[in-house]
Amino acid sequence: MRRILIVVAATIAAPAGGVPLPEQAAAEREPEPPQFAHGLPTNGETGRRWLLLTFDDGPRPSNTLLVARYLAREGIPAVFFVNGIHMMGPTSYPQRNRRIVAELAAMGFEIGNHGLTHARLGPLLAHETAKEIVENEELIAEVTGRVPWLFRPPYGSLPLVAAGIAEARGLTVVGWNLGTADFIEQSPQDILHTFRKRLEKHEEEGVRGGIIVLHDAHPWTVEALPLLVDWVRRRNCELLARDEELYEFVDFRRFWVPRGRHPGPTPPDARFPANEPTVGEALAWQGRERRRAERYCGRP
Repeated sequence: MRRILIVVAATIAAPAGGVPLPEQAAAEREPEPPQFAHGLPTNGETGRRWLLLTFDDGPRPSNTLLVARYLAREGIPAVFFVNGIHMMGPTSYPQRNRRIVAELAAMGFEIGNHGLTHARLGPLLAHETAKEIVENEELIAEVTGRVPWLFRPPYGSLPLVAAGIAEARGLTVVGWNLGTADFIEQSPQDILHTFRKRLEKHEEEGVRGGIIVLHDAHPWTVEALPLLVDWVRRRNCELLARDEELYEFVDFRRFWVPRGRHPGPTPPDARFPANEPTVGEALAWQGRERRRAERYCGRP
């Protein structure tokens, strides 16, 4: 099974006229408490029907905010793993991308580190690997006012040096188990088909949910996203009729497990399962999802 990880980046520039940019205001705020630091690496495998949407390779002015605003309207959380290269320099393009990342954070989306330039980390020297991870981390923190604790290495490849740097900095490595092939497929229907087939295959193996990887760099992904969400909701209508567990679009809290639960060294290719909820949590979450599904499916 393929393993994949996440990254985010950003920078800041002084605006004309002395009016603070959103990212400047964010950077001047008191830093918030760390979230998702020092977590065990995960690719999202879970026996629960939890789905986490993640988006790699942004920000992109033509697509990223379209994705974010759709998700906000639908009340769906997500993680955006960004590359700092898109936010570096004094021209209007990187300046706009910085504003986009600041807006994503202000909307409540999690921003993750996907490396500075999206370079494959394996061939790099140690100092080059550190530059990819650390400078991207600093850019994101500068733009959003928060340290990005989630790290997805480009191409899902995490060599030993990168794993050591990530662990030393307290980063939580995030992969995925539900690909969509949107970096190859350009048809929204084909992207949905790939997702469905992979989810159905995992279900047969007892892995009922996980982390979905998409790429907001592509316009066809913007078109495919509502199809994917609608398919999941229609599938919930079938599950509701059979009184089965429903799918939930969740945030990363469901998958974050502190490293303290696994003493000893962590191999770079290790992936740990998601949290198991208490009975009370599971009942409350499913109750909420069932009410949402009843409205969507037109049931009284």
